[in-house]
Amino acid sequence: MGSDKFKQWKNDYTFESCELGRKAYGEFLSSYIRKQNSPLVLNLDGSWGVGKSHFLKQLYSDLRFDHELPVIHIDAWISDFSDDPLLVIISELIEQMALINTLQNCAHQEEVLLKFAAKYSKKTWNLLAVAGGAYVSGVTGNSAIVEFTKKFTFEDEDYQTVGKKLNEVYMRQKDAIEDIKTSLERFAQLYDGDAKVYILIDELDRCRPNYAIEFLEVIKHFFELKNYVFIIATDTDQLSKSIKAVYGNEFDGKEYLSRFFSRTAKIPKPDLKNFASLLIQKSLIVDKIDKMFFLENEQDKDGLSHIFSAIGNLYELSLRRLEQLFSKYESIVIHCENEIFDTRLLLQLICEFESEFYRESYDRKRLHKKLDAPETTQQQQRVKGHTVKYSIDLAFTSLDRDIKLILENEPPIFKEAYKFAHIYGKVLNSSKMTADVEFVKSTMNDKYESSTAKTKDKNFCTFKRALDQYDPSRKFWTIDDYFRYVELAHDIS
Repeated sequence: MGSDKFKQWKNDYTFESCELGRKAYGEFLSSYIRKQNSPLVLNLDGSWGVGKSHFLKQLYSDLRFDHELPVIHIDAWISDFSDDPLLVIISELIEQMALINTLQNCAHQEEVLLKFAAKYSKKTWNLLAVAGGAYVSGVTGNSAIVEFTKKFTFEDEDYQTVGKKLNEVYMRQKDAIEDIKTSLERFAQLYDGDAKVYILIDELDRCRPNYAIEFLEVIKHFFELKNYVFIIATDTDQLSKSIKAVYGNEFDGKEYLSRFFSRTAKIPKPDLKNFASLLIQKSLIVDKIDKMFFLENEQDKDGLSHIFSAIGNLYELSLRRLEQLFSKYESIVIHCENEIFDTRLLLQLICEFESEFYRESYDRKRLHKKLDAPETTQQQQRVKGHTVKYSIDLAFTSLDRDIKLILENEPPIFKEAYKFAHIYGKVLNSSKMTADVEFVKSTMNDKYESSTAKTKDKNFCTFKRALDQYDPSRKFWTIDDYFRYVELAHDIS
């Protein structure tokens, strides 16, 4: 018996210490699961990178350590090499239940359970079929049988013999189904006569489509029992597409999956600001923020977290995508220490360069390098249903209502600052200038004294004031610097 690796989860994964704003939902879902009085297969649905695995581990800790219930966690992707999902589930069940508790008669029930599982195993079916064919052909020895299977055919007189053998295997498997169900019921009752066994399945959507389907079939046929509750975390949309790869594009994968899941629970969207704050706190740049260039009231960890939250919402980034964005940003900040650049513009360009949908907007920015050039294509506008010039406006108009309400409370400069090269097009009136802070401030002062700057661009003053606190000799990025570092950081994730 191995060590209990799950004990560490008691401290590392809890709803109580959840920093993604999911404590209330996690406890609510746990209560719902625990109070079921009939067989339950719950689909915990969440898109890629939303934090399904993290949430499932938190649920494990809640059930096992807070409520002292028998709970099993299975990473389906790790077992993807196997051709027998039933044996995978039963083996994990036996091993992990033994870690939770040691009771009399367990060894006997484990032995009985494995015996019936092996009786059903499709490997047994295949082996006996091939062995039967080898037998009637006079082939003996393991290596000889392997070679035989490569060119395995029956003569007419052999069909009756092999067919009889296959029928015997089928009848044994059919009988084994009920035997396994009975053994599973008894096995669960060993630990607590009234308690259920909770089996949490992760990463099923990453498995081979055939294996994922077989996994679900096993759960349906063997575990629709009052003593077992399954929680299966998947990107259900992606899993349904994988199923189409098996059955064809016309096949309704979502309808097919509904056969297996009796209930569905969506993982709520995380609090991106809290997540960004965690990334910053653990990063190599946390002590550099006060020396970096930001607009008013943003020059601290909370301000940078807010910027990442805003950009994450605008470009609808998952937690994983936001983490990758931060890794790229961190690598640039470390390399370009003591240089002045606009974090908002840099993050926007990284997002668009890495996005299949917005990549054309990035390429247009790179080509024209000026504020007033069109950034969106007709195809992008058709997809989003809006005809707008700037990619930032396109991103904003397609957001759902709740996110729009959050972003509409931003200061007036918010969306203006994201319009490409604002600081160059409206403030400095130059896209290729190589300069230090002193030269930039001088240029801005000259422009501010003009008659139009004071009345037509209130945001001008915000940029101007932001530069006042920096060493005049510090390098000020050109537009080309942004493109260069965005592309250099591409392979950082």
